[in-house]
Amino acid sequence: MGWLDRLFTRRRLPRFADVSDGTRLRLAGACQELGEDEDRVAARLGLASPPRLLLVDEETAVIILPEQREEIAGLAKRRS
Repeated sequence: MGWLDRLFTRRRLPRFADVSDGTRLRLAGACQELGEDEDRVAARLGLASPPRLLLVDEETAVIILPEQREEIAGLAKRRS
């Protein structure tokens, strides 16, 4: 019955994919804040390097890797 569920529901499966320009602009601030929070956690816990977290955008069902997040966060820095 899984095929029937997929036929009648429009839910997207999370995926590693290229992030559209609109999504990049929308998530730029969140990516920047997450990077700053990672740095604060590393400093507070005395870690040699900050934790590297994935960001999942549920609206577009895209999984954003830490490397992509840093690139997207650069958009927020350029806009401010």
